[in-house]
Amino acid sequence: MPTDVARTPLRIRVTDDVLRGDSLPPMACPTGPQALHLDLAAVEIATAAGLGKLVALHLELRDAGVDLVLLNVREELGHLFEATGLAKVFDVRSEGA
Repeated sequence: MPTDVARTPLRIRVTDDVLRGDSLPPMACPTGPQALHLDLAAVEIATAAGLGKLVALHLELRDAGVDLVLLNVREELGHLFEATGLAKVFDVRSEGA
């Protein structure tokens, strides 16, 4: 019996319009999904704490072998990612990607 089972991505929708440090769930999933899709459609801007938490989440998931995908990033937040250099760090996709 094959033990390689494709893991489906876990999808979480952030509903706050401001991404704060407490907007994101704590994640520790070494045996969890292959990818975490974080839907940021409602987020207009992020605080420094929110960006820090997003980077920490990215590193934690990467170390666990889990890809972090940011979905539906609004233009304003995308500009912030560009200005901070985080656009080169994060995997940002539209809904259909």
